[in-house]
Amino acid sequence: MKALIDGSESSLRAFLDNLPGVDKVGVESRAAMLGTRSIKTSSKAFAIDLAISMIDLTTLEGADTPGKVRSLAAKAVRPD
Repeated sequence: MKALIDGSESSLRAFLDNLPGVDKVGVESRAAMLGTRSIKTSSKAFAIDLAISMIDLTTLEGADTPGKVRSLAAKAVRPD
């Protein structure tokens, strides 16, 4: 948490490097299982809103143009 407070890039990098990894197989398995369940409409709407709020819509280049942002948003809407 100190990295988030002092704000230095090296402290932030150390903080991020120490975060646990993502269990890709576990995530995919859980997503597949949840995809087959019947969920109430209100819960489904909440889950969709939550998932959308977690999507990272940055290009990480620092050179975002309005066109790049529009393209990224379009891809988020239709990821293909």
